[in-house]
Amino acid sequence: MDFNFLKEQVPTGESANYLDWLIQGSTTTVVVSVSAFFMALLIGILVGSLRTTKGKAQCVATGYFEIVRSIPFIALLFINYYVVPVVFFPELVKTADPNTMVYMTGIVSLAIFMSSRISAQVYAGIKALPAGQFQSAKALGFSTFQSYTRFFIPQALRNIVPTLTSEAMNTVKNSAVVSAIGLVDLSLQAQSIIEYTAKPIEAFICIALGYLLINGVVLVIMKTIERATKRALPDPV
Repeated sequence: MDFNFLKEQVPTGESANYLDWLIQGSTTTVVVSVSAFFMALLIGILVGSLRTTKGKAQCVATGYFEIVRSIPFIALLFINYYVVPVVFFPELVKTADPNTMVYMTGIVSLAIFMSSRISAQVYAGIKALPAGQFQSAKALGFSTFQSYTRFFIPQALRNIVPTLTSEAMNTVKNSAVVSAIGLVDLSLQAQSIIEYTAKPIEAFICIALGYLLINGVVLVIMKTIERATKRALPDPV
């Protein structure tokens, strides 16, 4: 195997070598993954919390959860890229920048897909809390919104940090699918390198190391958050 090609100038006329392509692709992967994960976390907390309540809100949240988790990510991505803009935003499609459309579609689609997985973790985390906490909050006069935002959700999030770590890493890995609509991420850059250099083994090793490095950083960050939450919120006696 020969990795010297990484220092070679790319044949597209731009002032960059193949290593620059991999760095640019990695940056795109990080931006898309981080944006999608935080968006998914917000949606997941909302949907997961509403699923533990009663009434119409629970029905809507449950419907969202069941629908999203039943659709493969690649199908959801294509629907959001090829169908939704044309049907609901036809004028926007005519004027929007194609690169912006790809970015936004990729981030939103990934966020929606991952939000269903995160909502399941949040739902389980809230359901695992002692039933007495719900009764105590009600007896003390806290509203449902206050009870969830002050007590139930913070405790649930602390308890599910290990599973959120897995979901954060899954977000990074699933971001590779977004290259199917033309997002120039780490995976698509690797495909371009293979086309120009005919070095598939080296290119695949490079992207594997890239994803390994990104997820290694994610793991360290999430482990740090886990330790911090344990110190801030000690286990109840």
